[in-house]
Amino acid sequence: MLDQRNLLSPRSNITRNMLGQDYYGIGDASSEISSESLPMNIAGSPASRLKGGEAVTSDFLDLYEQQLSRRADDYYEIGVAYFAAGEFAKAKSNFQMDREIHRDSARAYIADVFCALEQRDMNRARFSLIMAFKRAESPEGLKVDISKFYPDPMKLERTMNVLGVVESQSTDIFGPALLLAYCSWLDGDLISAQQYMTKLLADPSMATMNKDLVEAVIRFGRFIDEARSAPAGGGDEGIAR
Repeated sequence: MLDQRNLLSPRSNITRNMLGQDYYGIGDASSEISSESLPMNIAGSPASRLKGGEAVTSDFLDLYEQQLSRRADDYYEIGVAYFAAGEFAKAKSNFQMDREIHRDSARAYIADVFCALEQRDMNRARFSLIMAFKRAESPEGLKVDISKFYPDPMKLERTMNVLGVVESQSTDIFGPALLLAYCSWLDGDLISAQQYMTKLLADPSMATMNKDLVEAVIRFGRFIDEARSAPAGGGDEGIAR
C-alpha cells in the first residue's frame, strides 16, 4: 500500500496526469515533457473506474498503486532513451516523474546524477547521488545498467575525464571524488573506486558533515570493500559491459 496518500489526492501531479487534467509541472524542466513522450492512455486505469461520488477504498488504492508503479517504470525507460539520445532536459523531466512516484527508490536519483553530469551541474550531481545513497541499504539499490545510459563507452570515459579534471583542480574534493568513486564502482573499476573513497574519507571536510550523510558515504565505501574482498566471480563487481 502506498505510504504517502498525497500522491493519490486530486491535487497530486500524478493524479492530474492520469485523470487527463492539465499537467502543471514538476521542477524547473517539467514543461519539456511532451505528450508524445509519455504513456498517458489511461482508459483501463483504476482511476477511470471510479463513478461519481464513489468512495475511495483500499482495493482501489492498491489498484492505483500498481498502475502508478507501471507508469513510473515507463517514465524511467523513456528518460533513459532520451538520455542516450542526448536529450538531457527531457530525460530529467521523465526521471522527475519516476521520482514523484517512487520516492523511496534510489533509481531516479541515480539517473539524475548522469543528467546533471552531462549538463555540467556538479552540485546537483552530488546532491542526487547523496539522496540515492540515503535510500540504498544494499549495493543492489545503487545499481543501474550504465551501458543503457552510455551505449558508447567513449562518452562515459569523456565524462569521467571531465570529473577527473574538476577533482584535480577543485579545493572541495568531496563532490568530485564521491562521483568518481560511484561511477568507477558502477563501471566495474573497483580499484579506482576504492582509491577515490580513500581520498574522500581522509578529507577534513568529512568531520563537519551531517551524521546521516557521513554514514551513507561510509556505507557505500563498505560496498566497495566487500566487492573487492569477494571471491572472483562471486561478488558485486559493478555493472559489467
